[in-house]
Amino acid sequence: ELHEIMGQRPNRFLRYGVYSFLFILILVIGICWIIEYPETARGECIIYADNAPRPVVAGADGHIGSLFVAEGVTGSRGQALGILKNASSYSEVTKLETLVNACLQQVQQNQFEKINVSPVAFNGLGELQGPFQHFYWSYRQLNSTMSSPLYGRRNGSNEALEFEKNFFELVASFVHAINEMQSAIGSWKEKYVLTAPISGTVVFHEVVYLNQEVTPGRLLFYIDPPNTNYYAELMLDKANYRK
Repeated sequence: ELHEIMGQRPNRFLRYGVYSFLFILILVIGICWIIEYPETARGECIIYADNAPRPVVAGADGHIGSLFVAEGVTGSRGQALGILKNASSYSEVTKLETLVNACLQQVQQNQFEKINVSPVAFNGLGELQGPFQHFYWSYRQLNSTMSSPLYGRRNGSNEALEFEKNFFELVASFVHAINEMQSAIGSWKEKYVLTAPISGTVVFHEVVYLNQEVTPGRLLFYIDPPNTNYYAELMLDKANYRK
């Protein structure tokens, strides 16, 4: 019987089974090496950016009175994106701001004769009317002093010296009124003007429309700057550290 068993040729399964099993094992190992095990490690993530998007929020209670941009347009730093309803005319406030800045420049260059402030052009200043009246009153005092025959004379007399002293006191008072007017305009813009803090693409945080009611600090827009690089910091517990 032993000779009969050893004399028989093994079937194919016995002859190639070991090689087939080895091939299948190598194939499984190769597939497992290529296809990663689908495991998820959960943790907290903080995203950083070189130049992160900047928010634009409402500065006061009220309703949106004007929108100057649409979503996706490119805005520049300091550009007005919209206005909240208030008693002041935005166009008049803008004109007054230009005038006040010009007055300061003319004072710094000692070009007092070029200063010209007319109250007729400003009838819709709303809450800025009070600071404007003080600014205009200071201008009137300075302007009336320049009509004196002693203005511009430097003859060294006591009268001329006294006049020059009083004149520069009025100049200092006018500069103070200019600074107060600039501060009042800045405060008004912070409350009512939706201003782009940086240059970039305007992104609406939500649907924004005319007459929409807003509250202080409500997020309305983002300004997305160009060429921003983002980085993520992932925090994992020790159990997931090597996954």
